[in-house]
Amino acid sequence: MIIIQLLRELLVLCRCRQTMKCRFAISTLILLALVPLAGCISSDVETISTKQPEEKVERSLEVQTSIFFSTIETPVIIGGQIRGWEIGDEVTMNLISLHENIIDAEPEGSIFSVTDEGTFQLIIDISTPGIWTFNFELTFTDGGILRYDGILVEIATPIESPPILLLSAIHELDEIAEFTLRGSIEHEAMETCSISAQFFSQNYTGSLNEMTGSFTIELGIVSESGSGLAQATCGKWSEVSTNRSFMLLFSSGINDMDGDGIDDEFDSCPEGWGEEDGWSSSPDTDLDGDGCHDGWEIAHSNLVGLVALILITTKMVAEIVMRMKMMTMMV
Repeated sequence: MIIIQLLRELLVLCRCRQTMKCRFAISTLILLALVPLAGCISSDVETISTKQPEEKVERSLEVQTSIFFSTIETPVIIGGQIRGWEIGDEVTMNLISLHENIIDAEPEGSIFSVTDEGTFQLIIDISTPGIWTFNFELTFTDGGILRYDGILVEIATPIESPPILLLSAIHELDEIAEFTLRGSIEHEAMETCSISAQFFSQNYTGSLNEMTGSFTIELGIVSESGSGLAQATCGKWSEVSTNRSFMLLFSSGINDMDGDGIDDEFDSCPEGWGEEDGWSSSPDTDLDGDGCHDGWEIAHSNLVGLVALILITTKMVAEIVMRMKMMTMMV
């Protein structure tokens, strides 16, 4: 109201004084009067937004890699991205597996997780070696389904240690009777082990106690001395075997100083590797049956060859020196 009163008085004054200064002052007061009224003035014109709504990204699956090489001790980790993932989405995962080596094999377990950004991780625990193919399906709460086929995983076959076969190499018999071969096996997977023996071209299957590792093999009635071969076979994923030779000898005055089963009269190595070293003559370790271990014979022949080479070389050097002396004397 004060501003309006001032305007009235100013107009009266300016009627009396028609000057440019007066008109400028009036214009200024009018503008100052309109400033506080600006907030009270409303506009009926709608503001039209030019911002376009964002298009929704269609869901899809991207996997970083689809081929994996691993072991039974290391879980397989599959990573990737769910395109079109939105915060608040919920999803369940269904894993479909196929093992090409063993039909009824299944993974030990799997864990699926996804971040707010849609980055996912699938961890699969596999305890069976071989070639695996995995397909997995994601089902969203809104009914959407995504599927990925063709994850190829190769799990390496573990290297298993051969069994330790403990067996006496020499068995002395006093009379013709039934004989039972006894010994023991040591291995990390005893439930996979078996024991057998071959004696006089006959094959025998033994009985094994998986708890203690002890075994027995019934060889029937033994009427003469002879050598045989016992074999222990174990392995959860691949079979590995250990062989051990043995001899059944009737105590009829045989002389065998080294205990290799060859009479000293026919033994080319009477003081060679014997019972203390757990060795007895067999086709596997003594091909020519002379009582000498093939490994010892090879080493011995190499040593003999080396000595012969040294002698020949020494002789040649001596002859050269002699000739040089003779040439010197002639000069």
